[in-house]
Amino acid sequence: MKKKTAKDRIKEAEAMCKEKITKSFDECFNEVKDHVDKCLSKLEGKSGYSGWPVYNEPISYTIEVIDLNETINRKEGECFFIQFTKDGYVVVVGAGYDYGRPKGNLNASILKRVNKEWSNKAILIYEKNLRPTKKRCGAGPNQYTDNILQCRNGVEMYIGEYLLKAGIQILNKYSHVNYTYSSKTGQEILKIVALGNSIIENNIFK
Repeated sequence: MKKKTAKDRIKEAEAMCKEKITKSFDECFNEVKDHVDKCLSKLEGKSGYSGWPVYNEPISYTIEVIDLNETINRKEGECFFIQFTKDGYVVVVGAGYDYGRPKGNLNASILKRVNKEWSNKAILIYEKNLRPTKKRCGAGPNQYTDNILQCRNGVEMYIGEYLLKAGIQILNKYSHVNYTYSSKTGQEILKIVALGNSIIENNIFK
């Protein structure tokens, strides 16, 4: 299945927002943060990328809560982000450093249509010992990646699909979908999310 059009994705977000959130923002935020921690803890200590300059160092991660109004100092590792509305909906799961409160992209169009505003509070994740990226180059697998969770594109999709499986709605539902669900790589990521620890321990990390 391909990503839906922008128009379709906005309609999906409108449908999500018809069901009002009954939790506080902090409850929603902490629930997502806890899920991300559980998701990534399954990768902690597993073998990282085997090419230069990493060479099989173990995967590790840190989760940071940031205020977008403040100066944000970048940390070592590949960066992932999760942003919210002021009332607690997840807007986007992404990777790289293009987080913020844009006014001219699909995320902004979704917020305008559902009459919601960006929260200043967001989650950043820094994961070490994945395949290094330079801008958008190197985000996918290559001959030195043993599995899809040793590269940024794979981890980004893994986080997003993990949250969806946990029942967390994402207004820009396909923001993290770097591989079509019907592709071999997409199917691999969905299988990892569905089977959890068993496949991570026994299949993809040797």
